[in-house]
Order: sequence, then C-alpha cells, then structure tokens
Amino acid sequence: MSDFLDRYGEELKRARRRQRWHRVRGFGGMPTRQRSRHRTAVVAFGLAAVLAAVLTVAFTHSTTRVSSKAPVDVASAVPPENEALEHRNGFTPNEFKDFQLSSNDTVSRAQVDRMKAQAAAVAPAAGAAGLPWKQLGPYNIGGRVTDVVADRFTPNSAIAAVSGGGIWRTTDGGEHWASIWPDDWTQTMGAVAQGADGALWAGTGEANPPGGGLTYFGDGLYKSTDKGGHWTRVGLEKSESIGRIAVDPSNPDVVFAAAAGHVARSAAQRGLYRTTDGGKTWDLVLAPPNSTTGAVDVAINPKNPRIVYGVLWDHKRTNGTRTYGGIGSGLFRSDDGGTTWKRLETMAPGQALPTYDQTQTGLKADASLGRIGVAVAPSNPNRVYVVFGSPYGPDKGFYYSNDGGDSWCTTGGTTECPFTAGRAYQANGGYQWWFGRVWVDPDDQNHLFNADVSLRTSTNGGATWTAINAPHSDQHGMDWDPASLDGDPATPNKVFLGNDGGVYRSDASGVNGTWVKANNQPWNQAYHLSVSKQRPRRLVQGLQDNGSVKTWTPQAQVPTDPELRDWTSAGGGDGHQNAIDPTDDNIYYTCSQSSGGGTHSCGRRTDSATGTTTANVAQVGPAGSNRYTTDAPIVTDPNVPPAGADGTQPPNALYVAGAIVGRSLNRGTSFSEISPRPLPQANYTDPDPSLPGHVPASEVDIGLYTNLYGAVTALAPAKSKTPVPYAQVIYAGTDTGKVWKTSDAGANWVQMQGLPTRWVNSVIADPDDADHAYVAFSGFREGDDAANVWETTDGGATWLNISSNLPNGPIEMLEYDPKGNVLFAATDVGVFDHKDGDTSWYTVSVGLPQVPVLDVKLSQDGKSLYAATFGRSVWELPLSVDATDGGGVGGSVPATLSLTLGAPGSFGAFQPGVPRDYATSTTATVISTAGDAALSVQDPSSTAPGHLVNGAFSLPQALQAGVGGTFAPLSAAALVVKTWTAPTANEPVKVDFKQSIGANDALRTGSYSKTLTFTLSTTNP
Repeated sequence: MSDFLDRYGEELKRARRRQRWHRVRGFGGMPTRQRSRHRTAVVAFGLAAVLAAVLTVAFTHSTTRVSSKAPVDVASAVPPENEALEHRNGFTPNEFKDFQLSSNDTVSRAQVDRMKAQAAAVAPAAGAAGLPWKQLGPYNIGGRVTDVVADRFTPNSAIAAVSGGGIWRTTDGGEHWASIWPDDWTQTMGAVAQGADGALWAGTGEANPPGGGLTYFGDGLYKSTDKGGHWTRVGLEKSESIGRIAVDPSNPDVVFAAAAGHVARSAAQRGLYRTTDGGKTWDLVLAPPNSTTGAVDVAINPKNPRIVYGVLWDHKRTNGTRTYGGIGSGLFRSDDGGTTWKRLETMAPGQALPTYDQTQTGLKADASLGRIGVAVAPSNPNRVYVVFGSPYGPDKGFYYSNDGGDSWCTTGGTTECPFTAGRAYQANGGYQWWFGRVWVDPDDQNHLFNADVSLRTSTNGGATWTAINAPHSDQHGMDWDPASLDGDPATPNKVFLGNDGGVYRSDASGVNGTWVKANNQPWNQAYHLSVSKQRPRRLVQGLQDNGSVKTWTPQAQVPTDPELRDWTSAGGGDGHQNAIDPTDDNIYYTCSQSSGGGTHSCGRRTDSATGTTTANVAQVGPAGSNRYTTDAPIVTDPNVPPAGADGTQPPNALYVAGAIVGRSLNRGTSFSEISPRPLPQANYTDPDPSLPGHVPASEVDIGLYTNLYGAVTALAPAKSKTPVPYAQVIYAGTDTGKVWKTSDAGANWVQMQGLPTRWVNSVIADPDDADHAYVAFSGFREGDDAANVWETTDGGATWLNISSNLPNGPIEMLEYDPKGNVLFAATDVGVFDHKDGDTSWYTVSVGLPQVPVLDVKLSQDGKSLYAATFGRSVWELPLSVDATDGGGVGGSVPATLSLTLGAPGSFGAFQPGVPRDYATSTTATVISTAGDAALSVQDPSSTAPGHLVNGAFSLPQALQAGVGGTFAPLSAAALVVKTWTAPTANEPVKVDFKQSIGANDALRTGSYSKTLTFTLSTTNP
C-alpha cells in the first residue's frame, strides 16, 4: 500500500473534507469577499463524511501578516522589549521563519507525507469516480531512465527504473513497454535490481541531484516476487533516494542498498545498508561521517560475494550554490560481506595522479572529492575500475586496479600497471555529478563503457576512449541480457542502455553504430504545455532532457491520432516555457534552460507547407543587465491589436520575463523594457527598483548553472474590454515572493499587499474581467507547506486565500474556465478544481497516476482538460459542456455539512508561579443535513500533541476542551465534544478551553500557541 495509507489506514478510506479558513486581516473565522460569491459547502459523501476546519487557540495583536497560525500571548511580569522585536509583531521565531524571503530552508519528510495524506482526503468531484483520463503520449520521445536491468529469467526482457515514471517492463527487446508499478504510489525511481531468485528490487527517489531542474524524492525500497505483479515496501522509508542496489549472486536474501539521502536536507537513513533476510531487517553497514553524505554506488565481486565495494558521496545543494563533493566522499571495500570496511585510495608504486586532477588529491578524503563510480570485471574480479569527479563538475580521475583495489594504476609502465589510463570523461565535460557510472562487458574485462553526456567506450581497458553519439545524451544505466551470454543465437551480445532519452538496445555488445532506440516509452517529464486557440489537439510542451515537442507536422496540421502517440521536435535542450500565437498557430515559441550570463534561450518557429523556419527571440535589456530563472516565462498577449490604417493586422504582443519584463510587438524580433532594471548583484546597499528586488546574499548564484534567482516567474497580461494594442493590466509574480500589477501597460507598477512572501508559481487573469485574478505560491522552498491560492475580484485591492482544503504543497499552475467559472490547480499530488463561490476544492485526479502535474490547460473549445505530468507524459480529461458545475465535473450532491469557526480564543497572560485555571472559548456554527453528526477537535501537530508550545518548550499540563462544562484533555486523537441525531441549521456551539498552570510549572517567556482541527463528521449522510 502507499505510504499515506500505511500511515493512516482505514481513516483515509473515508471521504473527508478539510478546510482552512483565512482572512486577509486577523485570523480565524469564515472568509469574506468584496464580491459576494459565498455558497455553503455542499459535498457528495460516501459511507462516511467529515468536514474539518482549523482553529488557532489564541489571537495575536498583529494585523500586518497572514498566517494559518496565531500564538497565545504568554508573558512574564515584565515583557522584554527585545523579544517582542524578535517575534516580529507577535510571531514566534519558528512562525516568522515561514515569512523569510530567504529560500534556503528545506522541506521535511513529514511535510511531504502530510501533503499526500491531505490529497487522499480531498473528496472527488461529483461524478469523478469514473473520470476517463486518457494518456496521450508522447510515446516516441522517452524520458530519463535512471537504471535498467535485463531479466535473468526471461530472454529479450528488461526492467527500467524511470526517473519520474515508476517501473516498466519489456518482453520484446524494447518494442513495447508496460508499467508494472502501481499508479497510485510514488513514481520517482533511483535504482532497480534482480536477484538470483527472480525477485525484483526497486529503490525510490532519484539520486542524481539537479543542476537546474526538478528532482523528486522517494519513500523507501520495494520488492516484488512475481515479476512486478505485486510490490511490498521492505524498508528505508526515510532514505529519500536510492543510488544503487546490489544483490548477492549466491544468496538472494543478501542485498545492499546505497541510500543517498536528500540533496538539500538531512535524511534519517543515509549510507550503505544491508539485509540478510530478504528485506525484513536492514543494518547500516557503511555509515557516512556527516549529515551531507550518503551512499551512491555499490558493487559485488561476482565470484566472491564477500568482497563488496561501496561509495559514499558528500553533496548538498542550496538555491544559490551546490557543493557536490566533500570530505565525506570516498571509495571503500569490505572483505567480509559488509561487516568491516577499509578505504581504497592507495596508488600503485610509480603511478602519478592525472594532470587534470586539479588538487592532486586523488581518492583521498578531501573537499575536492566528488561523485565516484565503481565496477568489477565479471570475467576477472581482480580488475576493478573507478571514475570520479570534483564537486563542481570536472573529472578528477579514471583508475584501474589489478589487485581488487588495493592499489590503483594511472600512468602504466610496470608489470602491475601495464598501460596508461586514458581520460574516461570528455575533456570539456563538467557534469560528473550527474553520472558516476562505469560498466564492464561480462565477457571482456577490457571492454568498458563510461557514463557521460555521450556514451564513452574503450576496448583496451581504458587506455583510450571514444564517444558513441548515436544514443541520447546523459547515460545512467546498462545491463547485458544473460540469455545472450549463454550463447542464445536469438539474442547474441544483447545489452540495454538507459539514459535521458529512455532505453536503447544493442545486439552487438554496444559497438558504435549498433544502438537502437526502444519504442513506446510514455514517461516524459513535462514542465509546460501550450494549446492552440484555433485548431484542435495542437499542443506544444517542454520536456526535461528532451527539448520541446509538438503534436503536428507541416504535412499533418491537425493530428488525427486520438492518442497523440507521436510528437515531433520543436526545440532542443531542456524544454521549458512555450507559447502558441493566439491568432496564427503556425507560429509558436519554445524555450530551453537559460544560457547563463543574464540571457534566455527562446526561439520562434514558423510552420509552412514546406517546413519550419526558426529565429532567436531577442534578449531583453542590455547584455548582462537581466537575470532569468531556468524556467523564464514567455507569454502571448490575449488582446488582438486594432488593424492599421492600411488594414494590416499587427501581431499580438509577446512578453519575456526575467528580472526585467520585456514586451515585443514584432513576435520577438525586438523588445522594449516595461519594468525597472535590477541593480548589479554586487550592490546590496541601495534600494533595488526591479520587480524581484534585492537578491539575498545567500541566494546569489555562484555561476554553477544557468538559473539566476531574483526574477519574474509568472506573468499574466489581462484582456481589456475595449480594443487596445496590448494589455494595459498585467500581473507579475517573482521568485522573491512579490506580486505586482501595472494598469498602464508597464509605465508604473504597484506591489500587491496582504499576500504571502513565497515563490510565485502561477498568475492568471480572468479573460472576461481584468480585476479578477488568481495567484499561486509555493512555500516548499521555504520549508513552509501551506497551500496558497489567492483570489482578487477588485484588481488587487484585497486578496482572499481560497486554498481551503487543498493539500498543503506546491501549487504548480492554475487554469481558469470562464464558461463554468471553475479554477483548476495543477499540484504535486494531482489536479483539483474550485467553483467560484464554493468554499472547497474537489479532486479530479481519479485515474491519474500519483505524479506531479506541472501544468494544466483547457482545449480551445473548453471540452477537454490536458494535464502535463513530470514523469508520465500528457493526459486528457473530457469535460462536460458546463465544465465542472457545482465544484465538480457535473452533478448534484446528496448531503450538506458546513462548519464555521468564530474568532480564535485567547487565554491572555499566564502568571508564572501562581496556580490557576485559565479559560477561553470559540464558537463553531454547524449546518448538517445528515441523520447523525459529531463535532470533534484534535491537535494534529507532531510537537507535544495536546499541549501549547513555545518554540522548543511546551506547557506541562494538557490543554482541555469541552462543551457545557465537561472537559477532557486534547491529544492527537479526535475528542468528540458534541453529537447530533437529527439535522441542524446554523446552530452555534460554544466550545470551551481550559489551561491549568501549576505553581511549579516552568514558563518560558514568549507566546504559547497551538493550531487545532475541528471536524464535523457523519456516518449517515
């Protein structure tokens, strides 16, 4: 079962509703709107129904910030003024952390688990149980495969671990693939292996850390004993990512798993783990020396499985820097099956380090030691190979050993070291943190392959290397078909290769010119999707590792394949933002990751009957004046300009955004700047007039990749009611957590107030009303998981948090249907919709795999919804004409539950050393049409459940709650405070709270607080 079902069991099988109410000023209570749209939450329930709302047991005197938490004011006799400053208007230090502009905080595993559980609890839209989501492809493009293993028991069969798409199997040499992984489990994969008993092992979480893209992390190690028909999680739930799995060839119950950990935060399970009982128990046998080191590779001597090689890798990433190496990195060997280990770093006599090893430290413990890959030659296990790099990309060495790693050879000239080792990596390479793999032909110890941008090969033990350029770039996994090794004439020398383009196969042991790409690989990782507004099913999307692709060709302008299986290239690099001209869909724009140096990489493509012409989209601002994220926005204007005096129709305006927003009136040939330029990054003293403002020193990119923090990340030009040459109203959001609006086409910008300071993922404007807009924030970078979708109906004068019961996690993209007044949200845990005026969100994810959805778009006629996923390609959902009437995909609802909370309670100031019971209360207003109902309250926090907390301190006596004078202690379990046996309407329920303070209870100066969850439930709707 999935991790959240394991955690919550039967409770999550109930239909649940969870609502979080927010006000722009103050805390708690029902939200209010400037434009009245409120409607009672009407929800369709199954056998059980639950409606929950969050209450904060306190009120704060601050009205200048917005939060779902409000602390209880607890002060000593003389409140210290310096602590009041530290708390920033009533927020405790931990709470204020949620409002930092810095993004260096990291997301906890608990946040991710909570997000998944909340997604599972969101009720499906009416009629959503059988939503006909259909996978569209591309099937012919492929996506990153992190590992591949040839099936030892089925000739011509292989199993692929797909970065964001689960586990897949082919039984015909790669011609067809089928998923053998549950759709509703995490899809991110790091490694796959097979034991001598046929059991499959899958490690979730990719251990290849990103340069500028996305990496999602896993939830442990899984095992299947029926070729992938069923899987069981067998441990390492907190490992975050698995770099490699190795199974003892003589005893399939002995397995080693390299737990790499999380690239940005501490993980509870890092290092090399071993099981000797088939996964029932695990032991950490090679422990890392610090919290930033994990295991990334492991290899077993096939003729003496007691000899095991393990690799530790010290690596960490923040937003401005990455350090993919350190003193924790190293190569180790165990001669007793993993019980004891020794470091392997000794050079053979007379051997010098390669000149390209910039620090001349080799494999010794040093800050310059990066990722390492190790391989044992099956035909001669004394021959061992190792490749490794530096923290920032360049390689440090390729060594070979003829004594199992006791000593290493580089320069040759001796009996022990007969030849000079060549440079395995490309000399101009700089991405060795992305590879760290070397493979040896099972029949020939001198036939090698090294992972690099291109596949590198040697036939003389690594003395010389050549590039094999036919397969896609960036190699990650390789394995030989055992049937071919046994002399099967049907599969001679068959080998499978996994890379960023999918799976390739060679029937000649990988010789150059023999690689063939597999077919039917629908596991692309999409960032963005555009849909033509003129002709049906013309889509463009940007793919990680695989450029930009489109659904049509000059010969087939309107796709006829209902499954859209085959897509064609529309741009290279890592495909990112894209746009289709709204008046001429033969013209479209695609972007790849920015080129660095303050430039973007976007191009314009124009189709004709004879082919496609391309042109670069111009840069915005003078050279070096702009900053772009890897995912720089490119947006077309919805306003069609008036025709000229000669009748010529000008094109719609085009926008490209970095730290400066640029507008083009000639389809990207040139741009005018419509927002202020930023100051040079070195200048942190003067006010920065740009929309993103100052970049905190800790966020300044040190030039290791192309992403530059401090830029506009979302842009929404609004449609005007009267003809204009281009949008007068434009909304813009930045990665520094600011939202801006211009009402005069960019001449002046006003910063929106009352919004979170979070990375802005999406801004959209209602195509029928420029004053009606939505903005979505992501707090995961700041360690804050609160769902954040905000709405304005008055042009930004006021904003309302409409997140309600959305899962607390990244909201990636918004799409608005003006016909049905429905807002769609693409999130890391599915797609949700929200009807204007409703208080709740509903999931429309039924039928989608549990994969991040990074974009959603409506078809040109509004009858289909497209979802671009990061790992499972594009999916299509047919919609009713009325889109999602009543908050769902159409239909009515049989039951009504409504729960409204009044103002949060406050105990006032606690008196230290004086025994006393303090009292406060709140009001819960209940509407229920059910046959029975129960109101309960619980403390969902993991910190001192049932107790008010102040940072690391908690009150010794439990908080109590009750109705009508009867109290009981609160805890993580639900405490029922009132029940009904008949319907009720707008019934106010006064819920009392009591906090006892003893004479000897030690109180810490500051504010004690706790956020509680009220739940209205029924089993008889």
